[in-house]
Amino acid sequence: MPPGRYLVGFFHPSVDALGIDPPVVLAEILPGEKAAAVERVQARRGPVAMVGDGINDPPALGQAGPGIPV
Repeated sequence: MPPGRYLVGFFHPSVDALGIDPPVVLAEILPGEKAAAVERVQARRGPVAMVGDGINDPPALGQAGPGIPV
């Protein structure tokens, strides 16, 4: 997994009922490492959504699909 903190194992009955992998939540990733972190998760898990502040996140938001600026 990419460096930084992450949470695995988010549980929701809908996720379990559909038989899909639980989401991975990454936090405290350095700005210059965010796009690479998104790319590594995409390689392992497939599509990735990212929420970011848009200040230093544009490369990672562009790598993700969808990228959600707030």
